[in-house]
Amino acid sequence: SCPSYFLPTAAPPPQESPPQLGNDVLARVRAPFQIKSTDASKLFFILRKESSEDIALVLPHLYPDTRKAMLAYFSEDEAAQAIEASARFRVVDPELIVLLKAELERRVSALHGGPEVASRLLDDATPEDRERITAALKRFDPTSASSIKSAAPPDLPPDVFDDIAAPTPEEKRESNKKDDEEPPESGGGSSPFGDGSGSPPAPQLFLDQDPT
Repeated sequence: SCPSYFLPTAAPPPQESPPQLGNDVLARVRAPFQIKSTDASKLFFILRKESSEDIALVLPHLYPDTRKAMLAYFSEDEAAQAIEASARFRVVDPELIVLLKAELERRVSALHGGPEVASRLLDDATPEDRERITAALKRFDPTSASSIKSAAPPDLPPDVFDDIAAPTPEEKRESNKKDDEEPPESGGGSSPFGDGSGSPPAPQLFLDQDPT
């Protein structure tokens, strides 16, 4: 009889190839979040209570000018923690990025107001009214006055906020702490902008469970 090493052996079972993502999903993952730098304060408002890991998940998908503007709203420590979290590898389902993109874009478009809007309102006021309003702002809420100054567009007259100091890191931390202490909105959902109508909860923003 033939030695065993001459006998034909069974072919190994074919290995399953990993599931392929559709081109549409890949294109949507690579596309930046459609959030302008002028909406950076809104994005900060939405993300201000999220973990540094979740903020790090968003940062690479922003336009560079939007990312720069939003990080300016965080304190030094908060910004450093988000950057440090960005340096760590992490497995994320591409479908999650697509869902996150749609949810953040929806929330930003639904938010109204913000420091940029306040800056424009002051720009529209007469010089006399502007001086009177900014004086009152500095008196009853210096932190808000500083935030409005930071958000002022470059074409605003230079004298609008001449005597308002830029917010210090300590003021930013205190402002964020004050936001965290605010009571939850009457809507009851995870959305930070409840309309008081008892609408159903918004979808969960960050979904860290295994997609399988």
